[in-house]
Amino acid sequence: MDPVENKEIPDEKAEQKAPEGQEAKSDETLGEPGKKALESERNARKKAERENRDLKAKLQAIEDEGKSELEKAAEARQRAEAEASAANEELTRERIARKYKLNDKDTALLSGDAEAMTALASRLAGTYKEIMPDEGNSSPIPDEAAALKAAEEAGDTGAAMALKVDKLDKMSIRPVKS
Repeated sequence: MDPVENKEIPDEKAEQKAPEGQEAKSDETLGEPGKKALESERNARKKAERENRDLKAKLQAIEDEGKSELEKAAEARQRAEAEASAANEELTRERIARKYKLNDKDTALLSGDAEAMTALASRLAGTYKEIMPDEGNSSPIPDEAAALKAAEEAGDTGAAMALKVDKLDKMSIRPVKS
């Protein structure tokens, strides 16, 4: 808002700071019709100030409502961008996995940007060739140790952790009863 708009109109009490003798003197010189006119003007001013306050409150409510709508739109935009980004990442993951003929388990290991996913997929596909040179990349199941090594070399700690968790799950260690 403009600083000029924020200035308060001095109220009647501020005007009454003049010595009462002077005010009474000025009212007396006005006479009865002047006193009525002055009272009418003061009442009109009070009414105008009340209306001004009410209108300012309404304007603020409208501005706040507009801000809320704007904020809602901004939040919706952020959610849509996040969903689009996640969908794009998933699409990139699936395309890379298909290109390197990775199985679903290895596809789940791909994360990060396209370059990192491609590097890991290439290493996993190379691991397949090492394990099964005759069969190539036709959805083989690689040696878990080789896949873990490939993930660690690619610097993909998430994939390495997932492989380690899978390995622990397969061990199915049971606690010994005492």
